[in-house]
Amino acid sequence: DPTWPGPFNGTEAQPYASWASVPSLVANDFVYFAKGTTHIGQVLYDSSRGASTTLATPITFGSYGSGNAPKILSNNYCIDIQSRNGVIVQDLDCDAITTFSSGGVQVLNSSHVKIQRVLTREKCDYGIRIENTGATLLTNIQVLNNTVSGTYGNTGILLIWGSSVGGIYEDVIIDGNTVINTGSLYTGDFTNTPYGIRTISRTEPLTTSSGTVDLNLFCRGVQITGNTILNTPAYGIAAVGLSSGGTATIRNEISRNTLINIG
Repeated sequence: DPTWPGPFNGTEAQPYASWASVPSLVANDFVYFAKGTTHIGQVLYDSSRGASTTLATPITFGSYGSGNAPKILSNNYCIDIQSRNGVIVQDLDCDAITTFSSGGVQVLNSSHVKIQRVLTREKCDYGIRIENTGATLLTNIQVLNNTVSGTYGNTGILLIWGSSVGGIYEDVIIDGNTVINTGSLYTGDFTNTPYGIRTISRTEPLTTSSGTVDLNLFCRGVQITGNTILNTPAYGIAAVGLSSGGTATIRNEISRNTLINIG
């Protein structure tokens, strides 16, 4: 709680005043931001800030108290999960300090992550961006019941993989989200097309020490269901690079989505 003058011990009665003050996190820890408050600066959770775990014993970022969801303001990704597994992000309000920041939430090179009931706003370039830049298989990503209320000039919810050979996703659920007005603040020609929801593999050839390798990678077990997409200048949903097989436990499915005023 940035309004609390101290003392600080991380309890609801004596909360820390900033993310920077929070000690290293372990399984079943939670970081709750006080409702009705505004927090300036990125919340970056990486190896320097705590452990990886599973969704059975997660690290949870959320809110407590009464009032509106706490605002997280940053010109980077407001919530940035990097190479940490077993993380839940929920019940937060993310926006940029100035227009054309990176985005609301990023999940980079992480498995077993759930993002739910998060609001991102139109000064963010992306609403929620999930990316695998490594050479590993990442699994169990859930993007549930979030609201992307505009983006500056890019996609509302993006799943992207394949920067390295072997880097793919399995078992991804994107369900119950509302994406409104992507690209709403951009006034020129779009450099990156602002889709509502997009999955894409980086299939361009990758030059390695042994020559050029065509990545040609696929994502398996992706469900894009029950989402509502309104007012996007490009495709409402663009799902590229989906495949079957592997060790995916769910099937590919795109169904029960509502698209209004698309293109």
